[in-house]
Amino acid sequence: MMRLLSLIVVGIFLRSTECLALEGGISAQPSSSSIPLEHPYPFDLTNPTLIFISGKDEYIHVMNYITQQEVTRIKVESSSFMRFTPDGQNLLVWDQCNHTINMLNTHVWQQSARSIAVGQQTRDLKIVPNNQYALGVHCCSNSASIINLHTLEKEKDIKVGRAPSSIQLTLDGKYALITNYWDCSISVISLQMLLEKSKNIPLIKNPFVIQMSLDGQYAFVTHYNDNSISVINLETLQYEKDIKVAHNASLMQMTLDGQYILVAYPEINSIGILKLYPSQENYKTVNLPIRPHLLQVLNERYALTGNCECKELQMINIYTGEVTSLTLDFYPYHITTFPLSAVEMLKKKEQQNNLFRLQRQNGLTDIVIMREY
Repeated sequence: MMRLLSLIVVGIFLRSTECLALEGGISAQPSSSSIPLEHPYPFDLTNPTLIFISGKDEYIHVMNYITQQEVTRIKVESSSFMRFTPDGQNLLVWDQCNHTINMLNTHVWQQSARSIAVGQQTRDLKIVPNNQYALGVHCCSNSASIINLHTLEKEKDIKVGRAPSSIQLTLDGKYALITNYWDCSISVISLQMLLEKSKNIPLIKNPFVIQMSLDGQYAFVTHYNDNSISVINLETLQYEKDIKVAHNASLMQMTLDGQYILVAYPEINSIGILKLYPSQENYKTVNLPIRPHLLQVLNERYALTGNCECKELQMINIYTGEVTSLTLDFYPYHITTFPLSAVEMLKKKEQQNNLFRLQRQNGLTDIVIMREY
């Protein structure tokens, strides 16, 4: 009974109405036609205005949030959660009602020949920066799994606290922190060893979502049943203090400049913007027409929020609080963006390719590039 109750509470903002396996081929196709795209790159992954939205209609919708137009659709056959590898070469897709994770190659947008069997419902997943391993947390089995992305196999399960709901990696690459809802604790796993839980940080409230400060010194933790955010010192790996917020917080994301935290207040249909520097204070509260079940920071100025039961998204100007509605023809389930680190890698690769083309065209053996300072 307790296990069932934990699934209901922790999964309240991670709804799914279907429990279908990801089977068969995956193809990209334009939204205006059922004809598959002929090119392996139907869109520019380095375009910062693109967002990836999974829907209940068995597609990942690729949209330009500036023009509010859909660029293409990727068929996945079930509502899915998504996570890009740091190098941008693959997209991991999973449905919490299934026990498998699928990997899509972003060059051809096709699914790998076989799925990764994890054996439990996956609540959250993060990828180690070397792109070789992923760590998933599983609420049913109170465990975290180590997934080898090269062999497409689960290597090991690590026991954590009860009802783990989210995972975050420290910026120095040393640890993974996992929130354990029913245990009121955070499990700390060494990323160097990837073998066992190395520490447990006790809390007095039920932790839900965790984010890291950009300076790597602190972790911030929301509590679904309390109007506060806990601060964890990452040097000592100990609880330090609480920050009061306007209401019970659920989802949370850090802005790209690290100056603000955005938190969702579903019970009062609003997003809170917390200013971290120079002092931690409630900067403003932005009222919304719907309960925010989704939250994604897009860039230095804008964030997106939505509700999986409404065919629309709200784009929030972080600095002015202005809200703009984006009308959709599907129900949004999860939102993600292409990783900034991968964008830089792709741009450098394209620059190198352009140099090689220039060499071949002009019969050159050496090219010197002059840079202005």
